[in-house]
Amino acid sequence: HQFAGPDQAGLYAAIMPLSLTWAVIPTALQVSLAPSIARLKQEDEAAYREALVRVFRLFFVFGLTVSVCTAAVSGPLVGLLYGPEYAGASSLLAVHVFTNVFVSLGIAHTIWVVNERRLTVRLWGNLAAATFAVMANVWLVPVHGPMAAAWVAIGAQVLAAVGVNAVLARESLWLQVQAITGLRVGTPR
Repeated sequence: HQFAGPDQAGLYAAIMPLSLTWAVIPTALQVSLAPSIARLKQEDEAAYREALVRVFRLFFVFGLTVSVCTAAVSGPLVGLLYGPEYAGASSLLAVHVFTNVFVSLGIAHTIWVVNERRLTVRLWGNLAAATFAVMANVWLVPVHGPMAAAWVAIGAQVLAAVGVNAVLARESLWLQVQAITGLRVGTPR
């Protein structure tokens, strides 16, 4: 099941541009929204928090929407772009594309990180995600092949964008929970 040479590695490499290109859109949105949200932080803390919830929700819905749509057409898309020799890449794309849900949340989280001056949250999240990815890939890829690498990529993004907040930035986690669930959650102290 492990990456059995360049063919399986090639399948995985082929889906990466199809999966990761979507991150350009939330990145551009984040750059354009950040100044107005920073102004809100200075003027009205409650409005700032509401704006963050809306941004997290928008980015979450975007990531989920492009992931579901891309996964749904992964077979025809891979066939059209790469031909039948890459048919095995479609199932990898259908899984890996869900990293976009958490990549989008992570991009939105950057607004909170910068405004709250909590850059170490991003640093520790990225370090935890990288450590997890290396360890999980070493352990799982030899047994389960490239599909394990796709699942590990999702797990690493969950850890970097949301999981780290459970430990280091609960206030941000609660904003994310509100955005994703629509529930009003009290802010931790």
